[in-house]
Amino acid sequence: MSFDAKQLEHFDWLAKWIRMNAAAFKSAHSNLWQAGVYGFGAFGLLSAALGVSMRRTLRANESGKSQQG
Repeated sequence: MSFDAKQLEHFDWLAKWIRMNAAAFKSAHSNLWQAGVYGFGAFGLLSAALGVSMRRTLRANESGKSQQG
């Protein structure tokens, strides 16, 4: 089976398009994965900070009530 120049040019274009899309997909996948990891870490740190501040507030309120009563 032989291909003419126009078909070969089209095949070259398709090969470049596939390689470009594969690279874009790989880049987007790695960027989204990193964003997910960093987002999960930030959410964990925020939750920990809120938990610590809640405990401090509750302890301060409890100690204030026990001193008053």
